Amino acid sequence: PTEGEWPACSPNPLRWPLGQMPVRYHVAEPGARDLGLTRSIQVVDDVFLQWHDLSCSSISIHDGGTVALAGGLPLIDGRNDVSWTADWRWTSDAIGVALIRGTAGVIYECDEVLNERDWSWTTEPSQLNVVTRHGLTVYAPAVVAQESGHCLGLGHSLDPSAVMYPTYTAEIARGTLT
Repeated sequence: PTEGEWPACSPNPLRWPLGQMPVRYHVAEPGARDLGLTRSIQVVDDVFLQWHDLSCSSISIHDGGTVALAGGLPLIDGRNDVSWTADWRWTSDAIGVALIRGTAGVIYECDEVLNERDWSWTTEPSQLNVVTRHGLTVYAPAVVAQESGHCLGLGHSLDPSAVMYPTYTAEIARGTLT
């Protein structure tokens, strides 16, 4: 397989061009309100490390550090940002979105935007599905893994236990990338 492609992971993968390897990602300050910046960075780093280590992966991914976003939302700026925002512009049932920019199946930028207006975030499995003033608590590693999978070129899975399944479930929150 060509570097950056994941043929065993997806039947119709998007891909990053070789000239953009390694793909660098940035965590937007201040991170998730419920996690803080340090824990948010750890979640994102751990997720990308898991994607990098999959046997079907040949993509090179590196931490590009933190970034402050103008206006709180990612721009079309050539960076790949992971951000949490209360200024959510999508439906309230969406936990996160991957904003993929590219042409002809080639990705040149992808930003992950995670909803902290309607959802609370945790890294503790015992806190799943707890209702807070910001909504139901979701497991940050599972949601970041799903949106990161899109940013790495994967589509949704039909397997309800897969992290790339389009609906967040407790089963996905307890799982790992396989």
